[in-house]
Amino acid sequence: MTQAQDQSASTPQNDAIWPRLAYMAGYALISYVVFWLTMATAALQFVVTVVRGAPHPDLVDLSKRLSVYLGQLLSFLTFQSDDRPFPFEGTEAKDVTNS
Repeated sequence: MTQAQDQSASTPQNDAIWPRLAYMAGYALISYVVFWLTMATAALQFVVTVVRGAPHPDLVDLSKRLSVYLGQLLSFLTFQSDDRPFPFEGTEAKDVTNS
């Protein structure tokens, strides 16, 4: 196979990778924000637990949802998944409270 044939055979894959780069840049920024929201939620949960003596169930649910979402973002960024997370795909609400 010649070099020209190698290039033409890989062109569709190369064309598909550039839009993914744009999504990756956006998801990297979202991942950064979600990470720090998760850390803030953890710190708040610590304070609530010290004051009340038990974790707040709404904060537990929020932190679980943030953790799942962060996992989805990182899976896309590291090419473990081709499924784009919310807000570009996967807009249906998933129940993560029982997982």
